[in-house]
Amino acid sequence: MQVVKKRPHRIGRFVLFFTLLFASNTFALGATISVPLRLGQEFFQQQVIKQMFGNAEQTFTAWNDGSGCNHLILSKPDVNTAPTGITLRMTGDGRAGTPIGELCLPLIPWNGFVDVVLRPVPAGNAIRLEIIDSSIKDADGKENTAGTIWNWTKEHVHPSLANIRIDFAKPLNDLKLVAPMLFAEAQHVHNILTSLTIDTVTTNLQGVEVTLTMNAPDTLADSTQREQTSEPALSPEEVLQLEQTLRHWDVFITLVAKHAAAIADDEAISEQLLSILLNARHELTGSLTADDSNRRDPVRQLFLQTWSELSPVLKKISLNIPDESALDYIAFIGAGDALQAIDAVGPSLNLDISTDGLRRLARMIVPDEVQDPLMYDEEVDPELRRLFDFGPPLQLPEMEAPQPSGFNWFISRAWAQEAWDRSTLFKLNKWIPTKANIHGYLSRVLWLLEDVVYKVLRDNPLDKTYRDIFHPLMLAAAWQETCWRQFIEKDGERKPLRSSVGAVGIMQVLPRVWRGFYHPNALTWNINYNALAGGEILHHYLVHYAIRKQEHKRANNIHDLARATYAAYNGGPGHLTRYRSKKTPARLKRIDTAFWQKYQIIRDGDSLAVKQCYG
Repeated sequence: MQVVKKRPHRIGRFVLFFTLLFASNTFALGATISVPLRLGQEFFQQQVIKQMFGNAEQTFTAWNDGSGCNHLILSKPDVNTAPTGITLRMTGDGRAGTPIGELCLPLIPWNGFVDVVLRPVPAGNAIRLEIIDSSIKDADGKENTAGTIWNWTKEHVHPSLANIRIDFAKPLNDLKLVAPMLFAEAQHVHNILTSLTIDTVTTNLQGVEVTLTMNAPDTLADSTQREQTSEPALSPEEVLQLEQTLRHWDVFITLVAKHAAAIADDEAISEQLLSILLNARHELTGSLTADDSNRRDPVRQLFLQTWSELSPVLKKISLNIPDESALDYIAFIGAGDALQAIDAVGPSLNLDISTDGLRRLARMIVPDEVQDPLMYDEEVDPELRRLFDFGPPLQLPEMEAPQPSGFNWFISRAWAQEAWDRSTLFKLNKWIPTKANIHGYLSRVLWLLEDVVYKVLRDNPLDKTYRDIFHPLMLAAAWQETCWRQFIEKDGERKPLRSSVGAVGIMQVLPRVWRGFYHPNALTWNINYNALAGGEILHHYLVHYAIRKQEHKRANNIHDLARATYAAYNGGPGHLTRYRSKKTPARLKRIDTAFWQKYQIIRDGDSLAVKQCYG
């Protein structure tokens, strides 16, 4: 599924839905639900340009009698917001005279500014701009509110400003259509949404705040409240349904993250979005791999947790979006308080995230998509990798051994080395290490891992300050995860090494977490591909998380970067600081301590210390 950058505004209708969805869970019976939304200055700047000026030159001919003697032309609109209202300054060029033949008598030229203070006010499902003050100034800043130019301003400029509308009808109507599909108590939700309206509009230094209100009817019964008792374990049929819903949730949140990253086009925001996506997938993986006897429905909690993290990111994006797509983002900004209150207060309309509801929301984002927008695809997504700075996809491996040649003596040394490399990789993909063959096996895996270090740093150079960290980090991570194994023998057969949560291969990469970044079959069956994927992930966490957050400056130890990187690699971006946190569970502390010991051994020169795994 490709990002369609020319239609970024589609994402916000779903954001609007979730803001109101979460807010609607926080009411007392018969209460009024208030949801604050915010629009940035840039949005209103572009609305004035689009609706009043309407051309690339950003000029507005307020008056021109066609004689060449009388005109008022405005240009360069500049919008700012303050508690007192929206201020608009426009550069003005005018002249006034009486046409006599081909002459204008007297000809009075004017150059200066038109200043207007506007107050946004509700107008049904829209916002209109009401003029509360205006003036014209000469080029030197002297006010000039007398004469012909001022009269033209009142007669022709003011009505054009009064005609500007910010229309909320489409996203609000979409909300009314979709929201009931995502609640068990659909009729109650429908009743609430029929009262949805724009209540108040205020301005501040950041932009404009719009308050939506809805009324919760008194007829709501106690049955709408979520039980506080523990839920029973899911049945096998419910487990299958849950797995399908969580997969659709993964597709949906991935789609949203991609669109948001494309719109923002900002490295820092992209990193935040990637963290949210990876953390959500780690949580989702835990839900999918939980013991069926103890598993509970986690969908509601996943929604709340993920969107509470997304809220500040979408806020940053929304305040700098100039076009209608800003309307799509603003509704989510007010959701933070409602999200916190939903757990504290407890009343609920039984949030029930259905596949059809998610699919309908997804089609708001990609309306022209022919295929199912919730289709779970395990292929590598080049756009996903590009947006989150992973570069082109890794080359898929050849699964066959290289053919021997009778002319090897004549082939160049580079080709011979490549053939030896390919032969070695093929052998490692068939090799199950045992005590009898461990020396040969480990020496070849060492060659493979060091080759990965070389390739990763070749394609993603590190500053020399950090370069020497990556080699022991790579080797120690592979030691910690699998003792350098891709395969084991089980029931007399060669099997890929797989963890209880589904991580595979020498670097224990989780295909569910890294869906779209790497090919799951290659991760499972090819040691070189798996090692390269693990190397890329380690490098990304090292550069974009550990170094960027300056983990090495906490205790003035450069090697703390390796500890932070591995913690994130093992548990996701949210685990970056767990190695130094007093609140880290003992199980995770043991993991981090074991890695740190291995890292120090390899850093001190014993690259093959992994042989300890084999007695």
